[in-house]
Amino acid sequence: MGSLDDSVSSSGSSLPNNMEKFMCDRLLDTTQPISERFRALFSLRNLKGTSPRNALIQATRDSSNLLAHEAAFALGQMQDAEAIPALEAVLNDVSLHPIVRHEAAEALGAIGLESNIPLLKNSLVLDPAQEVRETCELALQRIEELKSSGSDGKSTMAEKSPFLSVDPAAAASSHSSVDKLRDVLLDEERGMYERYSALFALRNNGGEEAVSAIIASLGSKSALLKHEVAYVLGQLQNKAASAALSDVLRNVDEHPMVRHEAAEALGSIADDQSVALLEEFARDPEPIVSQSCEVALSMLEFERAGKSFEDSILILQLRPEANRQSSFREENRHLMSLSIKNPAISSQNLTTTLLSLFSFTKTLSVTQQINARITLHGLHGSNILGSRLTDAYIRLGYLQFAQKAFDHITRKNLYSWNTIISGHYNNKLFLDVLCLFSRMRREIVGADTFNLVFAIKACIRLSLLKDGELIHCMAVKFGLEGDSYVAPALVKMYTELGALEDARKVFEDFPERNSVLLGAMMKGHKGKGCGFVEYDDFWIGEKWEGLGGYRFV
Repeated sequence: MGSLDDSVSSSGSSLPNNMEKFMCDRLLDTTQPISERFRALFSLRNLKGTSPRNALIQATRDSSNLLAHEAAFALGQMQDAEAIPALEAVLNDVSLHPIVRHEAAEALGAIGLESNIPLLKNSLVLDPAQEVRETCELALQRIEELKSSGSDGKSTMAEKSPFLSVDPAAAASSHSSVDKLRDVLLDEERGMYERYSALFALRNNGGEEAVSAIIASLGSKSALLKHEVAYVLGQLQNKAASAALSDVLRNVDEHPMVRHEAAEALGSIADDQSVALLEEFARDPEPIVSQSCEVALSMLEFERAGKSFEDSILILQLRPEANRQSSFREENRHLMSLSIKNPAISSQNLTTTLLSLFSFTKTLSVTQQINARITLHGLHGSNILGSRLTDAYIRLGYLQFAQKAFDHITRKNLYSWNTIISGHYNNKLFLDVLCLFSRMRREIVGADTFNLVFAIKACIRLSLLKDGELIHCMAVKFGLEGDSYVAPALVKMYTELGALEDARKVFEDFPERNSVLLGAMMKGHKGKGCGFVEYDDFWIGEKWEGLGGYRFV
């Protein structure tokens, strides 16, 4: 058995080669269901390196326009400058669907380099699709704003997003009134960047009046703006938007990019009417729409299978609508008390006050507002706050947001790693558990009982014996092979994966043999069809007197 680090990809990511290759292959495998390919895409966009980048670049030319545009979006969110030539080629290729070219232009704006300006200016004038031209306008304005903000502008704009996304426009000032922001958003004479800025400011506000203003903008003339509005309503998950989004999805004359975002937003809202509508339009003749419905339903089914997500749904079902609105107002009073300019909050008790808010994280909207407060106070790198935020997203079933909150922690310790690893295991993302374990081993020196057991159990679920052997090496290195939790997990792994001799060795070397270890050993042998009499004579004998040997048989 070698070192776990020996199997790490040389492409630049902290992922073992076989896992990275598996996800790249899954993304590009056209025989796989579109929902499975999206799962691979969502995993790859959190990685860095040549292989993930190249797989996403190749996916921008996929026959599925939905997948191709999502791959371009992912490259922009990664802000990988190495992807610029490929994104430029996509933007220039007018044979591609406008939704894909639009996303390539937005990605170039997200990367934000001045070298992208000439091509964006050219497409602003010459591209035949209005939505692409408007996206180029947005991207150019964003790059100019980054340029005027100085060297720190890029990070500043990213930090202001409570959704941990690279938005195509910076949110307008939080001091602007909702009425003023509404007027800007609905004004067809305003520039697209200014209207987007108003949209994101209203999103960050998240109140009832703000949501009402956002819904009203679904009547805009611009398909580009409407698609972003639908996307934002999906982020907010406010059921007040369900009827308007349903109307958009039903409107077969609407632009496919708007209908597709409406479908995904309805999947996020996930009330009974929305789910029924998604099932109906999963057979829509427009592939961008039907595939969006399929992906939304698959993600919803996955989230509902997780215990933490079911708990959050149960809370919403048991709370009457009036109490729900009252609770929302109460939660927002606590959130608003954390204004940056609030003199009542001292630097000494700020962290304590922020921690107290996590008792309110029963909905995604409130959790994201707490996220925004942490970010605006400059505490997004805090280990304790970041770990609690990660855990809050996990409990709600939003692993993508949990991963982003975790990645913002500047000095991760074993507690923060254990939070994200256990969250992925409990949501049945076993491959991601091993990816995170490998990344942890590269970023910090150490492992503990908690993460070792989850990594071993993930190997069992994925039938990855060789990876399990490498994790066994880690347990030996840190003196945890004989741990009362690690040893039974190793025995279970080796017996279930057919390595009975290795299981017996761990069993024999364990210094404090107990009923748990013996039970794991016997259960594994039973599963492999080993005779109990031979097993009992050979293993129990006089050694196991006092453990009730035949009790296990």
